[in-house]
Amino acid sequence: PFSAGAEMPELAQAPSVIREQLLFPYVAGLEFLQVFWGGPAGRTPPIGASMPATTEQILHPGQFGTENVRSPAPLRFDRPPPDNWTEVFQGGLGEFDIRLILREFLPSRDIADQAAAGWDGDMYRLLDGQEGESLVWISRWDTPNDAREFAVAAERAFGVRYQGEPGRKVSVRRIGELTVLVQDVPSELHAGLPSSAASYVEE
Repeated sequence: PFSAGAEMPELAQAPSVIREQLLFPYVAGLEFLQVFWGGPAGRTPPIGASMPATTEQILHPGQFGTENVRSPAPLRFDRPPPDNWTEVFQGGLGEFDIRLILREFLPSRDIADQAAAGWDGDMYRLLDGQEGESLVWISRWDTPNDAREFAVAAERAFGVRYQGEPGRKVSVRRIGELTVLVQDVPSELHAGLPSSAASYVEE
């Protein structure tokens, strides 16, 4: 964990997720280069088209360029928001940001980091409707065990997040062996979101 110290008091007082995101390119980026350049001679330099494209690739420099750390599965929502719902934002997180989310609510960094490992792509959309905001989050994982481990961790993390707050209802379920769907909706939405809200394709 980073300690900003007296030289950067504003950063030291910022939420950990902000600190970690600001420092990640410098700290993790340096570690990536150290491991990369300490590897076998003649490796293709990570520049141009060979540059890392995901935080997963930065987090696992020893596996960069191997089948274990490859380009993520391209996911996208294939339908517009359901009637009476507006899409506020859409994006992806990546392994590092998933780590940060889980770290906030799980007992240890190791548990959170292990649950985020095996990431193979994700996409979320934030919807706004009469009942309030809803989150639909699709994630893809390398193996069935990775998907299972993340689903368990996500359900536990959201449970801690909303403990004592009756206003939200969260469902975490696996779709097939490798995909996990998380829906975080207002508790007033008894029937849940229309199925089209989570309709997606893997290109």
